[in-house]
Amino acid sequence: MDSSELDRLRVTLAQSLPIQVQWTTTDPVLLFDFLPARSQLRSAADVLGNGDAASGYAALFVFGEQYYDGGARPFLCIDSTNGEVHGLDVESATPRFFLNSDVASFVRTFEALDRALRLQTLAITDLPGELRSIESLRYPESEWRHFVEWLAEEGFSKERDDAG
Repeated sequence: MDSSELDRLRVTLAQSLPIQVQWTTTDPVLLFDFLPARSQLRSAADVLGNGDAASGYAALFVFGEQYYDGGARPFLCIDSTNGEVHGLDVESATPRFFLNSDVASFVRTFEALDRALRLQTLAITDLPGELRSIESLRYPESEWRHFVEWLAEEGFSKERDDAG
């Protein structure tokens, strides 16, 4: 993918996503920061201060970060070799994880999750079907699938559930 295509994807993300979103209905609270999409994207290798190609992160371009309250802080990245969206948590045993097959699917997935978790206009029980319709072929391998399963089992705040 050339730099003009990467910049086109960056603009799509900047126009489609807010600068920050906080989901307080999850335990732990999750914060997404999309500020990096508002300027030229940097490779994960550069962001980490490990600019050499041998790190394996030179092809990943950071457009955001996810913060787990008191925990992990994975980067959200575009893989410039194929346009896929991956998370990158360098402190994890498996640092790189698949999210979506392209930026458009990531935006639609994030919007669906935001409708369920922040805006509360989509039921948690409807999320699997909604996300499967966005990422039909690769949803089973997506980290979003694991996240939705976790929400259904234990991650959704009982306080919010009892209040609604």
